[in-house]
Amino acid sequence: MKIGELGDQIVEQYGLSQFKIVVAVSTGVDSTVLINALINSTKIKHQQLIVAHVNHQLREQSIEEERFLHKWCRQHQITFMETDWPKSQHPQHGVEAAAREFRYTFFKQVMHDQQAQVLLTAHNADEQAENFVMQVIRGGLAKSIKWNSRTANVCTRMANSPVSKANQAIFD
Repeated sequence: MKIGELGDQIVEQYGLSQFKIVVAVSTGVDSTVLINALINSTKIKHQQLIVAHVNHQLREQSIEEERFLHKWCRQHQITFMETDWPKSQHPQHGVEAAAREFRYTFFKQVMHDQQAQVLLTAHNADEQAENFVMQVIRGGLAKSIKWNSRTANVCTRMANSPVSKANQAIFD
């Protein structure tokens, strides 16, 4: 399957053709495949896509990855929104959960600011993010965030999706 066909399949499977979409991109394999599939889809326009990236400041190469992604988005004429998670906000324990909460708060803000209706994330099957995403969908974290009632809050976990299956075929 070609990457554009994968993008078309994702757009059709999740009914995304009419929506403005925030795509969480970390520069990891899953999110890189996802954004590349979407920009090569014939079913949506680049103007519908917003890349949201969080620099957690946990690794030396994070700054380089952020610069790369910013340049890549400019080249593909995709809106790029980024934020840094200040080291001063990193807890002594539970960094992963705190990072996840910071990330999804940022994604929600980007959705609001960009008037996007959909948030797409790509996680491998081993990610613990599913529990958090489900909590967000059910309103656990969203209680503290004001939402525009017209915004359809769709958070799609891509594990066991065409992206995840394509990653397995490409990278296994």
